[in-house]
Amino acid sequence: MAAGSEPNDKGIEVPPSHEAPALLPAATQSTTHSNTSAKATGLRGFRMLQRTTSSSCKSLQELHRIVLNRWWLWELASLALSALAMMGVVITLIKINDTALTDWAFPIQPNSLISVFMTVSKSALLVALAECIGQSKWFEFRRGPRRLSSLQEFDEASRGPWGSAQLLLSPGVAGWIAWAGAFLTVVSLALDPFTQQILAYLSREVPSNSGFAQVMTTQFVKSIDKATLQGAILGSIYAPKQSYLTYNCTTSTCTWTRPVVSLGVCAACRDLTSLTMPECTTSPGPLFPSDGEEWNFSTTTCNYSITPETTFQVYIQTLTLPAADGRPTEYANQYTQLKVKNYHTRSDLGPLINPNVTFAQTILSYSTQFDKEIRHMPSLTINDLAPEILACGVYFCAQSYTNLAVRNGSLTNFLPSTSVPLSYMVDNTGKPTLTQTDSGVAEILAINTTDSSIFPGNNTGFLINQNARFNLLGTLRETFTAIFNLTQSSGNDAFSVFPEPNSGMDGLLKTAYKNMSAAFDHVAGGITGQMRITLGSEGALGSALADETFVRVRWGWMVLPLGVLGCTAGLLVGTIWRDRGRGVWKSNCLALCMHPLKGCEGGQVADLEGLDGFARGVRVQLVEEGSGFAFVGVKETASAPK
Repeated sequence: MAAGSEPNDKGIEVPPSHEAPALLPAATQSTTHSNTSAKATGLRGFRMLQRTTSSSCKSLQELHRIVLNRWWLWELASLALSALAMMGVVITLIKINDTALTDWAFPIQPNSLISVFMTVSKSALLVALAECIGQSKWFEFRRGPRRLSSLQEFDEASRGPWGSAQLLLSPGVAGWIAWAGAFLTVVSLALDPFTQQILAYLSREVPSNSGFAQVMTTQFVKSIDKATLQGAILGSIYAPKQSYLTYNCTTSTCTWTRPVVSLGVCAACRDLTSLTMPECTTSPGPLFPSDGEEWNFSTTTCNYSITPETTFQVYIQTLTLPAADGRPTEYANQYTQLKVKNYHTRSDLGPLINPNVTFAQTILSYSTQFDKEIRHMPSLTINDLAPEILACGVYFCAQSYTNLAVRNGSLTNFLPSTSVPLSYMVDNTGKPTLTQTDSGVAEILAINTTDSSIFPGNNTGFLINQNARFNLLGTLRETFTAIFNLTQSSGNDAFSVFPEPNSGMDGLLKTAYKNMSAAFDHVAGGITGQMRITLGSEGALGSALADETFVRVRWGWMVLPLGVLGCTAGLLVGTIWRDRGRGVWKSNCLALCMHPLKGCEGGQVADLEGLDGFARGVRVQLVEEGSGFAFVGVKETASAPK
């Protein structure tokens, strides 16, 4: 020991302190001794406080370690985290279901947010599943002897789906908790694909903020332009339309949820063929053969009398060449193919069509579809021609359209769902009731009492300016006289002596005569369409729709995630309950180091293959020995678990 040094209480040499002065007064020495004692006492107190504080911290750390490692707080916390994440998924789905994608206010897309929640939930679930599987191996080895290699199988199963799949394919290795944990681990692989199927992005039609939809109607006809109306009538015959409604839809789809009601013009026809029996007479001429010519010419006149005021005539002319020199008799015929006649509304033709309707104009149509190109035509009679006789008329009506819509730019449900005739409202003297309007005197058109119950808005009344009515009826008479006083003859020869020469517009005849009833419907539609765009018309507003992408939650795909969460919770509770009062080692690898292997001599194991072979050939059981546990080798038995 160095000179002047002295050892401390641990045997460590401490260098001497600087020496105090040799001579000091007694009082000074006493004071110095007192100060030294006080310092020593304070240092001991500080060291005791330090040791107490250190001991308290160690106790808290020990308590923290015991609670976390000897019980299941980590696993319960992971299960709670998984449940919270799953709750986030459910809340997000409830919020986004049937919501427009444009209303989603977050920068992350709904699918991505749900994937984040589901990933957190899945990862937390796997923590609890891994520890349940890890704890099961200790229970199984305490329960009975098993192959030593089963330790590795349990350990690999607790690491993920591949090891869990191997454990499931190894019969008899795992108990029900380990098997259930392995099964749930494998099933968790399907959570991500199922998550992607939860949301469906669909398209629906919603009202457009910038769109506009209207269909033209009229409740009050204030004026009628004759030339425009005549053009509408001709256009409806030459180029008939499916619909004569005028509409404006600025998007590809528009709807009208309420019935659209408007004043219109309707047509009605009645087939009178079976009610008419013509009186036909045949007389020679007006062509006669010269001397020596062997042919003759005759004219058959058929008189039709529908009513005392509605009569007309049709003709058949036949040229006959008698048989001679082995040649059969030959005929050439000319006949009335189409005859359309306009009648004044005061005639009795209207009541014949429909006695409950006040017609604005009526016509009578005679037409035959006999093929004029037939060869070797015989001598014709009126029965051979088989004509069709129709009486048709137009009248004011109230029309209602329900479920009117524009789809992909085309109008649908454009035919009136309800159409009832209108009559002029009259006073006690039978004269039309007049009302004063800003455009002049108007007449009132009302729905008949018998029809009011079937028409939407059965109290609806319509107005027509008196001058407009005069112009309308006058235009109808003039137009129908010009168009429907027609005669068209046909046959295999054109005889210049036919009693009625052809008149009228050939194109109109070819268009109308084959289906006069349909032609008259188109005429009524053309008049209606023109009335609804004249002065006094108005637009019935509808809804312009635009396509909107929205989110639809398919809740069926949530069954698997919720089922896995519920089963994992049940599995964790079952594991905690089963292993209560026993060692909780879970998947801790240090526990293997504390449990020695007895009764098994492994020899020199040089590689993994040798180690695996040794483990498969040895059966051990976890047995309590003194204050610890050990893996004790047992003999192979046929009934022992694997």
